[in-house]
Amino acid sequence: TGSVAPAAPAVPRLARTLISGARFDNPTPIVVDDTNVYVSSGGILLVVPKDGSKPAESVFAKTQIVSAFTADATDLYMGIYPADGPGPEGAIVRVDKKTRTPTVLTRTKMLTAIAVDDEQVWFGLLSDGAYRVDKKGGKPKAVFTGRGQVTAIAQDSESVYFGVTRYGSKQRAEVDLVKKKGGDFSIFTTDTYDLMGLLPLPDAIYVNDNGVVKRFPRAGGPAEKVSGIGSVVGLTHRGAEVLFCDIVLADKTQPAGVLVAGQPPQ
Repeated sequence: TGSVAPAAPAVPRLARTLISGARFDNPTPIVVDDTNVYVSSGGILLVVPKDGSKPAESVFAKTQIVSAFTADATDLYMGIYPADGPGPEGAIVRVDKKTRTPTVLTRTKMLTAIAVDDEQVWFGLLSDGAYRVDKKGGKPKAVFTGRGQVTAIAQDSESVYFGVTRYGSKQRAEVDLVKKKGGDFSIFTTDTYDLMGLLPLPDAIYVNDNGVVKRFPRAGGPAEKVSGIGSVVGLTHRGAEVLFCDIVLADKTQPAGVLVAGQPPQ
Protein backbone atom coordinates (compact mmCIF):
# COMPACT_ATOMS: atom_id res chain seq x y z
CA THR A 1 0.00 0.00 0.00
CA GLY A 2 1.12 3.59 -0.59
CA SER A 3 2.33 5.77 2.21
CA VAL A 4 -0.05 8.23 3.78
CA ALA A 5 0.92 11.86 3.39
CA PRO A 6 1.36 13.71 6.67
CA ALA A 7 -1.48 15.96 7.69
CA ALA A 8 -1.06 19.65 7.02
CA PRO A 9 -0.21 21.78 10.05
CA ALA A 10 -3.30 22.89 11.91
CA VAL A 11 -4.16 26.57 11.77
CA PRO A 12 -6.47 28.54 14.05
CA ARG A 13 -10.01 29.23 12.98
CA LEU A 14 -10.39 32.98 13.00
CA ALA A 15 -13.77 33.77 14.50
CA ARG A 16 -13.87 37.48 13.64
CA THR A 17 -11.66 40.46 13.03
CA LEU A 18 -12.28 43.18 15.58
CA ILE A 19 -9.87 45.93 14.54
CA SER A 20 -8.10 46.37 11.23
CA GLY A 21 -5.88 49.08 9.85
CA ALA A 22 -4.63 50.26 13.25
CA ARG A 23 -0.97 50.71 14.13
CA PHE A 24 -0.86 48.51 17.19
CA ASP A 25 1.81 49.35 19.72
CA ASN A 26 4.52 46.71 19.88
CA PRO A 27 4.12 45.20 22.32
CA THR A 28 0.55 45.95 23.28
CA PRO A 29 -1.34 44.48 26.21
CA ILE A 30 -4.63 42.89 25.22
CA VAL A 31 -7.28 43.07 27.94
CA VAL A 32 -10.58 41.26 27.48
CA ASP A 33 -13.60 41.09 29.75
CA ASP A 34 -17.15 39.78 29.32
CA THR A 35 -18.07 42.57 26.91
CA ASN A 36 -15.07 44.37 25.45
CA VAL A 37 -11.51 44.09 24.18
CA TYR A 38 -9.00 46.82 25.06
CA VAL A 39 -5.80 47.43 23.09
CA SER A 40 -3.41 50.34 22.48
CA SER A 41 -2.64 51.95 19.13
CA GLY A 42 -0.19 54.82 18.89
CA GLY A 43 -0.40 55.31 22.65
CA ILE A 44 -4.19 55.66 22.49
CA LEU A 45 -6.23 53.14 24.49
CA LEU A 46 -9.00 51.69 22.31
CA VAL A 47 -12.07 49.68 23.29
CA VAL A 48 -14.12 47.54 20.93
CA PRO A 49 -17.04 45.19 21.72
CA LYS A 50 -16.12 41.50 21.58
CA ASP A 51 -18.96 40.87 19.14
CA GLY A 52 -17.72 43.58 16.78
CA SER A 53 -21.07 45.36 16.92
CA LYS A 54 -19.45 48.83 17.11
CA PRO A 55 -16.18 50.31 15.84
CA ALA A 56 -13.30 50.88 18.22
CA GLU A 57 -13.27 54.13 20.19
CA SER A 58 -10.79 55.92 22.47
CA VAL A 59 -11.19 55.35 26.20
CA PHE A 60 -9.11 58.29 27.37
CA ALA A 61 -8.45 61.85 26.21
CA LYS A 62 -6.02 61.90 23.27
CA THR A 63 -3.96 64.57 25.01
CA GLN A 64 -2.69 61.75 27.25
CA ILE A 65 -0.50 58.88 26.00
CA VAL A 66 -1.07 55.46 27.58
CA SER A 67 2.26 53.66 28.04
CA ALA A 68 0.89 50.55 29.81
CA PHE A 69 -2.52 49.34 30.95
CA THR A 70 -4.40 46.48 32.54
CA ALA A 71 -7.80 45.91 34.15
CA ASP A 72 -9.84 44.17 36.81
CA ALA A 73 -13.58 43.47 36.76
CA THR A 74 -14.66 47.09 37.17
CA ASP A 75 -11.75 49.39 36.31
CA LEU A 76 -8.89 50.02 33.93
CA TYR A 77 -5.45 50.86 35.34
CA MET A 78 -2.92 52.68 33.20
CA GLY A 79 0.25 54.67 33.14
CA ILE A 80 -0.21 57.96 31.30
CA TYR A 81 1.93 60.92 30.34
CA PRO A 82 1.24 64.07 28.29
CA ALA A 83 1.21 63.70 24.51
CA ASP A 84 4.06 66.20 24.22
CA GLY A 85 6.48 63.82 25.94
CA PRO A 86 7.24 61.83 29.12
CA GLY A 87 7.93 63.86 32.22
CA PRO A 88 7.48 64.10 35.98
CA GLU A 89 3.77 64.81 35.50
CA GLY A 90 3.08 61.21 34.49
CA ALA A 91 0.67 59.20 36.65
CA ILE A 92 -1.00 55.88 37.33
CA VAL A 93 -4.72 56.35 36.75
CA ARG A 94 -7.74 54.18 37.54
CA VAL A 95 -10.61 54.59 35.06
CA ASP A 96 -14.10 53.27 35.72
CA LYS A 97 -15.08 51.06 32.76
CA LYS A 98 -18.69 52.25 32.73
CA THR A 99 -18.40 55.96 33.44
CA ARG A 100 -14.83 56.49 32.09
CA THR A 101 -14.19 58.57 35.23
CA PRO A 102 -10.42 58.80 35.97
CA THR A 103 -8.84 58.77 39.44
CA VAL A 104 -5.12 59.44 39.93
CA LEU A 105 -3.56 56.81 42.22
CA THR A 106 -0.03 58.20 42.27
CA ARG A 107 2.28 60.47 40.31
CA THR A 108 5.21 58.76 38.66
CA LYS A 109 7.41 58.68 35.59
CA MET A 110 6.75 56.65 32.45
CA LEU A 111 5.50 53.09 33.00
CA THR A 112 6.67 50.13 30.94
CA ALA A 113 4.35 47.45 32.34
CA ILE A 114 1.48 47.10 34.83
CA ALA A 115 -0.62 44.40 36.51
CA VAL A 116 -3.23 44.36 39.28
CA ASP A 117 -4.56 41.93 41.85
CA ASP A 118 -7.18 42.37 44.57
CA GLU A 119 -5.08 44.81 46.60
CA GLN A 120 -2.05 46.07 44.67
CA VAL A 121 -1.03 47.70 41.41
CA TRP A 122 2.33 46.30 40.27
CA PHE A 123 4.33 48.28 37.73
CA GLY A 124 7.70 48.87 36.12
CA LEU A 125 9.32 52.19 35.21
CA LEU A 126 11.25 53.07 32.07
CA SER A 127 14.07 54.33 34.28
CA ASP A 128 14.49 51.01 36.14
CA GLY A 129 12.85 48.73 38.66
CA ALA A 130 9.58 47.17 39.78
CA TYR A 131 7.18 48.82 42.21
CA ARG A 132 3.78 48.41 43.80
CA VAL A 133 1.12 50.80 45.09
CA ASP A 134 -2.19 50.23 46.85
CA LYS A 135 -5.19 50.10 44.50
CA LYS A 136 -6.71 52.91 46.55
CA GLY A 137 -3.65 55.08 45.88
CA GLY A 138 -0.67 56.21 47.93
CA LYS A 139 3.11 56.18 47.81
CA PRO A 140 4.76 53.47 45.66
CA LYS A 141 7.08 50.92 47.26
CA ALA A 142 10.02 49.30 45.47
CA VAL A 143 9.84 45.54 44.78
CA PHE A 144 13.33 45.42 43.26
CA THR A 145 15.68 47.70 41.32
CA GLY A 146 18.93 47.38 39.42
CA ARG A 147 18.05 44.26 37.42
CA GLY A 148 17.08 45.92 34.13
CA GLN A 149 13.97 47.31 32.50
CA VAL A 150 10.71 45.64 33.49
CA THR A 151 9.02 45.01 30.16
CA ALA A 152 6.16 42.71 31.22
CA ILE A 153 4.26 41.86 34.41
CA ALA A 154 1.64 39.22 35.19
CA GLN A 155 0.26 37.72 38.36
CA ASP A 156 -1.68 34.78 39.76
CA SER A 157 -3.02 34.00 43.22
CA GLU A 158 0.43 33.35 44.73
CA SER A 159 3.06 35.22 42.73
CA VAL A 160 3.89 38.20 40.56
CA TYR A 161 5.98 37.55 37.44
CA PHE A 162 8.28 40.18 35.98
CA GLY A 163 9.83 40.09 32.54
CA VAL A 164 13.12 41.94 32.83
CA THR A 165 15.22 42.83 29.78
CA ARG A 166 18.80 44.08 29.94
CA TYR A 167 19.42 46.05 26.75
CA GLY A 168 22.86 46.58 25.28
CA SER A 169 25.53 44.76 23.26
CA LYS A 170 24.92 41.57 25.25
CA GLN A 171 21.15 41.82 25.52
CA ARG A 172 19.34 39.16 27.50
CA ALA A 173 16.16 38.82 29.49
CA GLU A 174 14.79 36.81 32.38
CA VAL A 175 11.52 36.02 34.13
CA ASP A 176 11.65 36.90 37.83
CA LEU A 177 9.13 35.63 40.35
CA VAL A 178 8.13 37.36 43.59
CA LYS A 179 5.88 35.66 46.12
CA LYS A 180 3.00 37.84 47.30
CA LYS A 181 3.27 36.48 50.83
CA GLY A 182 6.74 37.02 52.23
CA GLY A 183 8.16 38.64 49.10
CA ASP A 184 10.56 35.77 48.30
CA PHE A 185 12.43 36.47 45.04
CA SER A 186 13.59 33.88 42.50
CA ILE A 187 14.58 33.69 38.84
CA PHE A 188 12.29 31.39 36.85
CA THR A 189 14.26 31.40 33.58
CA THR A 190 17.02 33.32 31.82
CA ASP A 191 16.41 31.60 28.46
CA THR A 192 14.89 34.67 26.78
CA TYR A 193 16.05 37.65 24.74
CA ASP A 194 13.42 40.44 24.77
CA LEU A 195 10.38 39.88 26.99
CA MET A 196 7.23 41.52 25.62
CA GLY A 197 4.50 39.62 27.45
CA LEU A 198 3.85 37.04 30.17
CA LEU A 199 0.98 34.63 30.74
CA PRO A 200 1.28 32.38 33.83
CA LEU A 201 -0.98 29.33 33.68
CA PRO A 202 -1.11 26.32 36.03
CA ASP A 203 1.06 24.02 33.90
CA ALA A 204 3.47 26.51 32.36
CA ILE A 205 4.45 30.11 31.93
CA TYR A 206 4.02 31.47 28.42
CA VAL A 207 6.18 34.37 27.29
CA ASN A 208 6.21 36.60 24.25
CA ASP A 209 9.93 36.66 23.50
CA ASN A 210 10.61 39.22 20.78
CA GLY A 211 7.40 38.33 18.93
CA VAL A 212 7.61 34.55 19.45
CA VAL A 213 5.47 32.82 22.08
CA LYS A 214 7.32 30.20 24.14
CA ARG A 215 6.01 27.77 26.72
CA PHE A 216 8.15 27.13 29.81
CA PRO A 217 6.85 24.08 31.74
CA ARG A 218 6.65 24.69 35.47
CA ALA A 219 7.96 21.19 36.02
CA GLY A 220 11.16 22.12 34.19
CA GLY A 221 12.62 21.20 30.85
CA PRO A 222 13.36 23.16 27.69
CA ALA A 223 11.09 25.87 26.34
CA GLU A 224 8.67 25.01 23.54
CA LYS A 225 7.90 27.40 20.71
CA VAL A 226 4.12 27.55 20.37
CA SER A 227 3.40 30.50 18.09
CA GLY A 228 3.64 30.24 14.38
CA ILE A 229 1.51 32.92 12.79
CA GLY A 230 3.06 36.33 12.27
CA SER A 231 4.86 38.33 14.93
CA VAL A 232 2.89 38.31 18.14
CA VAL A 233 2.40 41.77 19.66
CA GLY A 234 -0.20 40.84 22.27
CA LEU A 235 -1.06 37.76 24.27
CA THR A 236 -3.92 36.80 26.56
CA HIS A 237 -6.80 34.38 26.92
CA ARG A 238 -10.26 34.21 28.37
CA GLY A 239 -12.76 31.36 28.43
CA ALA A 240 -13.04 29.63 25.07
CA GLU A 241 -10.97 32.15 23.16
CA VAL A 242 -7.37 33.23 22.85
CA LEU A 243 -6.41 36.68 21.56
CA PHE A 244 -3.16 37.14 19.73
CA CYS A 245 -1.19 38.74 16.92
CA ASP A 246 -3.27 41.21 14.85
CA ILE A 247 -6.10 41.42 17.39
CA VAL A 248 -8.15 38.53 16.11
CA LEU A 249 -10.10 35.93 18.01
CA ALA A 250 -9.46 32.23 17.55
CA ASP A 251 -11.50 29.35 18.92
CA LYS A 252 -9.19 27.59 21.42
CA THR A 253 -10.97 24.27 20.82
CA GLN A 254 -9.24 24.16 17.43
CA PRO A 255 -5.65 22.82 17.42
CA ALA A 256 -3.31 25.64 16.46
CA GLY A 257 0.33 26.61 16.35
CA VAL A 258 -0.33 29.47 18.72
CA LEU A 259 -1.01 29.74 22.43
CA VAL A 260 -4.19 27.83 23.23
CA ALA A 261 -5.07 28.66 26.81
CA GLY A 262 -2.46 26.54 28.53
CA GLN A 263 -2.56 23.54 26.17
CA PRO A 264 0.54 22.67 24.13
CA PRO A 265 0.16 22.74 20.33
CA GLN A 266 -1.44 19.65 18.86
